[in-house]
Amino acid sequence: MQRHDFRIYILAITVAIFFSQFANAQNELLNVAASLKKSEGKVTAYYPASIEKQAKSIQGLLEKAVDYYNKQLNINFPITVVLFGPEEFERFTKEKYGKADPYNEFLPFVTSGPPKVMCLPAMGGSALDSLTQMALKKSPSLTKKLNLSIPEISQRFTALVGLHELGHQYIGELEICQAVHWFQEMMANYIADAFLTDLSPTDALIWQVVNEAYETNLMPANRTFSGIHKGNQENYVWWQGNISRIAHEVYMKYGLDFLQKLKKLSNVKIYHEDDLAFIIALDEIAPGFEQWAGKYGHITTADKIQMDSMSKNIREETKIAIAQNMPNLYTSIYSNQWEKGNTSYNKTVMRFLKDFETADFKQTDEIADYIEINFMGVDNFFEKATAITKLKEIRSGFRNLKIRLQSVIPIKSADSNEDWVFVTGNMITTQENGTLKNIDFFQQFSFTKDGKIRLIKQYELASQ
Repeated sequence: MQRHDFRIYILAITVAIFFSQFANAQNELLNVAASLKKSEGKVTAYYPASIEKQAKSIQGLLEKAVDYYNKQLNINFPITVVLFGPEEFERFTKEKYGKADPYNEFLPFVTSGPPKVMCLPAMGGSALDSLTQMALKKSPSLTKKLNLSIPEISQRFTALVGLHELGHQYIGELEICQAVHWFQEMMANYIADAFLTDLSPTDALIWQVVNEAYETNLMPANRTFSGIHKGNQENYVWWQGNISRIAHEVYMKYGLDFLQKLKKLSNVKIYHEDDLAFIIALDEIAPGFEQWAGKYGHITTADKIQMDSMSKNIREETKIAIAQNMPNLYTSIYSNQWEKGNTSYNKTVMRFLKDFETADFKQTDEIADYIEINFMGVDNFFEKATAITKLKEIRSGFRNLKIRLQSVIPIKSADSNEDWVFVTGNMITTQENGTLKNIDFFQQFSFTKDGKIRLIKQYELASQ
């Protein structure tokens, strides 16, 4: 890669980190949520009318948690919770992915915004509910600790997962780097555990019982550190149960002081992407991580040999890092893991731009059934047919259009599992008075899982 192209590549990634948050799931979420009942408060809640009592209970729990985190972490941000039943979930996934996913695949999630929006299942039959009930039915001795039926335990636990989703946001706001996936999830559980342990002992018991049932009764497909995202939903939920146990141990031993030690590691190379080096560093600041990793099969015999060979240097570097206190100035919220993307998407984007230049939209099969357009004054979601009409309308505003591309860059957000293509270039068009107008642009294209364009977004600087 030439130096000029490298600078463009870095610029593209930098812009994406800042702007891509506006182009993600919160738009689709809020579009669907707008048709539901709304309850204002410190936490805004959207919910189907049939579950109003349950929704108000979840809203109250999250508001109590927000007060706790604001006091303990000195962080305050607006948060919205959206509760979906099967119908709402299908509408949302159809908008986002172009096809409706069944409710039994629904696991809770959060979008970083703005605005920050978490989405929780509101009714039985979600993936989380099914796996929770399956795990609890195999653990009668655990469920006896709670004076609740298994469906009641599952419903309350689903609400508590909202604290985990909040945890993701607070860790981001604290600007603690989370370059490995399992640690992102562990820290979200750690934040949830802090509130439950300190202020909600009854819910804390539900949290611990369910997570113990997950670890005991669900079957992981892959126990090694990269295995958290290498398997089905049962594998992922087993991991949640497992890492919630170490999160609880860490909080009970070190409290929120653990966060301050993590912040001091933010600029250290050992903190990034290497699970084995990372475990050694964590074990240095909070002994017990290596023992946990060995006990549950997260590290192999070969891993242990490798760790032994580098342990001394890693531990020394960690001690120096903590003493020097070198936090990052900022932490990326949308993604910390960018890598080279699918180059075939370059051709998809260039075919689209050629169609736009020639006003001849031939490649309609490469556009998703639902697409977001933020381009030349248009900012909305459209069905494909309407989107094509809108693009033609936009194109009609140009005379003798010529597009010149400087760079077409495919990249992938590994931690968000989303494919993008970034384009830099310019458009030249003839104005009514006969003079030429040059528009320098940066464009973002986002793709569905089956490789169709689901987002077109342009930032521009016009000059004569």
